[in-house]
Amino acid sequence: MTTTGGTGHGGDLTIKTEDFLLNNSNLFAGSLLEDFDSSINPTIATSGNISITTTGTSLLENKSFISALTKKANAGDISINGNNILKLSEGSKVLSFVANGAGNGGNIFISTPIVVIDHSLISSEALDGNGGDITIPGHLFLSPLSVIDASSKKSTPGELNLKPINDISGNITELPESLLNASDRLTDRCGFRSSLQPNSFKVKSSGGIPLSPNDVSPSTYLDISSHSAPKLTHPSGFSD
Repeated sequence: MTTTGGTGHGGDLTIKTEDFLLNNSNLFAGSLLEDFDSSINPTIATSGNISITTTGTSLLENKSFISALTKKANAGDISINGNNILKLSEGSKVLSFVANGAGNGGNIFISTPIVVIDHSLISSEALDGNGGDITIPGHLFLSPLSVIDASSKKSTPGELNLKPINDISGNITELPESLLNASDRLTDRCGFRSSLQPNSFKVKSSGGIPLSPNDVSPSTYLDISSHSAPKLTHPSGFSD
């Protein structure tokens, strides 16, 4: 958290990491000064800027905030850059916000390839000043009760630079806790399904096809029930 209670600029926050996770936590760069006329000079007591760069996943969960807020002056910019996904869930927010006065909302730029907003908010709002621009060039997935807002109550709203939004209503759900019983999906083997004697054994030669196209086929059956040697018959009719 960085704040200023004077006329100076609030400190900037810069984070570079592999994965980024906020769980019921706040990342805040703000300005608390309000005893001045922001319509004359809204650059007094501006908030800091926030920059987050990741190589992995960025997650905001359980009412987590990334915010650049001011009482009256210009609010800071917020940028989130990464190679993977940014997901906001459970009432989390990315905010550049001016509570009162003539300050302008800051710009919000999110460059991750996939942005998922599930019951959460991305906003750059102002009162008398202009709303900030919000730019998300990647694929955007938005659930019901989620909002992207660049409004101003009394001045010019900011621009929304977004790809077509994918509605994920009804597509996000928790998996059941009970696991499937694999034994219910397996069929009984033949021996268990048959009421007859399931096992049998026969002695046969290898059989099969000729070893080469010019050879004769090998024998397919050999009777070894007799202990006596088989008699061989010559083509002339004489036997051994």
